Amino acid sequence: MKILIIHKANSNLEGDVLFHLVYDNLAAILQEEVLEIELLSLGVSLEENIFYRPEAFKKVHKPTTFLYFIKKRKRVDYDLFINLSLDCTPFIYGLTVRSKRKIRVSKSLSQKLNELSSAEREKILAEKLLHGLVDTENLSPSLHSNLNLKNEKIAKTSELINWILESTNQKPLNGLRYIYLHVKIDNHSPNPDEIIGLLKDALEMKKIKIIIVLENDPFHEQTKSKLLSLPISTNKTPLIIDFLSYKDFYFWYVFAGEAVCTITNNSLLGLVCNINDWHLISSQKETLTKTDINDLSKRLKYYLKHN
Repeated sequence: MKILIIHKANSNLEGDVLFHLVYDNLAAILQEEVLEIELLSLGVSLEENIFYRPEAFKKVHKPTTFLYFIKKRKRVDYDLFINLSLDCTPFIYGLTVRSKRKIRVSKSLSQKLNELSSAEREKILAEKLLHGLVDTENLSPSLHSNLNLKNEKIAKTSELINWILESTNQKPLNGLRYIYLHVKIDNHSPNPDEIIGLLKDALEMKKIKIIIVLENDPFHEQTKSKLLSLPISTNKTPLIIDFLSYKDFYFWYVFAGEAVCTITNNSLLGLVCNINDWHLISSQKETLTKTDINDLSKRLKYYLKHN
């Protein structure tokens, strides 16, 4: 069965959850078919990441112009064409593709899901599209064991984290009982005081540490200063801020994997926690309001009380 998938992203990782779920489940739902899957990549150049391996596809097309694509594909017939974008450009490309069957993501459903985080929205869109391919109600998209992560890099990241911790007189990661707080800052929200408010209940715990990563924090130095000046009831601060501005996903992955609980509004990190069944307190929205922060704080307080 010859399949062409079209994927267009305007920014890094945009649509990659949807893309990965659809691709990874095609083999499972079309079990009796021998699949030859090609990818047409438009927009931002699709680089290898946790959801994408170029070698997984028979061919990856990155056309420089529309006419170039038509010239190369005009004599190719596909059994299935899947458009994962709602943009006009992929739609126009799709008009030139010869295929027995063409499907695309639901625009109306996507609009209804605008309040959800990008990862949650893409999961639902993928499930809807995949249900359209087969007559079954038992289909459930899964990323289990299919993430493109390199074990060697995970091991080296763990070693580096432990070296940093031990150089500041901390226990290695697997010897710590800690909460991993990962906050993605969007439009200057939440601010340093709101982040500290979220930590209030956890700071009262005597036997738990808190590793903090603040993504895209424009108040980095101000936040760090406020965190360092927090009054602590014990002689040793529970806060670990050595990794406050770290951007490497592998660090995030290792922190979440060893934590007793991860608190985050980063939809990608939240999705990975769900995939691995790691304890998670998350927000469905990435732009946090005071109400969202209060909700996270209440859920954290409940978790700490019962665990």
